[in-house]
Amino acid sequence: MRVLLRNTSSGCYYQGEGQWVANPEKGFDFGSIQEAMDWAGRLTRDNLELALAFGSPNLISAVSMKAAQAQVAQSRPTF
Repeated sequence: MRVLLRNTSSGCYYQGEGQWVANPEKGFDFGSIQEAMDWAGRLTRDNLELALAFGSPNLISAVSMKAAQAQVAQSRPTF
């Protein structure tokens, strides 16, 4: 599984160093959902989604970063 960031306005994937590409195979693989979420916070864009690519570029599942961040916040234990 590859962990990517996708711009919902353009449909392009983050490649690195401010570059975006249409081909998900050329998008940067963050390696983990947490790493992608950390980078999304640094990119300061509201139109990002977390995209998970499974083997083929046609098998991509995505969720908005706001939804992903809300899920993580809900799953953290409170003391």
